[in-house]
Amino acid sequence: MRPAEPIDLPGRDTVDVRHGQLRGAAWAYAHRGQVDEAQRAVAESTAERGPARDDLHDGLAGEFDFSPERVAMSNSATLLLLRDGPGAEASARRSLELGAAHATNTKQLVVAPQARADLASALLMRNELDGAAEALGPVLTLPREWRGAGLTVRVNAVRAELASPAFRGTPLAQDLAERIEDFTAVAAPRVLGPGTSRLALGGHGG
Repeated sequence: MRPAEPIDLPGRDTVDVRHGQLRGAAWAYAHRGQVDEAQRAVAESTAERGPARDDLHDGLAGEFDFSPERVAMSNSATLLLLRDGPGAEASARRSLELGAAHATNTKQLVVAPQARADLASALLMRNELDGAAEALGPVLTLPREWRGAGLTVRVNAVRAELASPAFRGTPLAQDLAERIEDFTAVAAPRVLGPGTSRLALGGHGG
């Protein structure tokens, strides 16, 4: 069997874009089962950025949002894929802490809920049900129009963690699973089609 080819990271002029490339590479490595490479890309994506800015993409959301909180949020999804609960928890908390400085920013209405869902999944991996319910609570009250693909897949991932035998017969787990079902039942129509998958977790999509 030939070794997996490395992920191509073409050179760019800005530090922020480089961090965005690394978050994508980490996700791709994780999907390919290249644990060491994924962990390395995650570590590099959180390295000190310095004063460099990208005037073209600065302030834009979506694919061009390479803000530290979004990179941390994407890394939490990657680490969950690797089943690295402590790492995912730390990364999700970092995303929330970084975003709290400008909580009224529109981008935070996308990033923070996804980080909260990742935090809930990470907490469930260490059987911290109360903490997971607390983390996910604000997410489950979001209006329909904010329930995009990335968030909906993440919330469903929390429900998958609730299927663990550790939570079987637990009233709080059952209640949380039912609330998640209600949440996804009224999610934005564009995320309910057959194209929705765990790929939406990689920090792309609303």
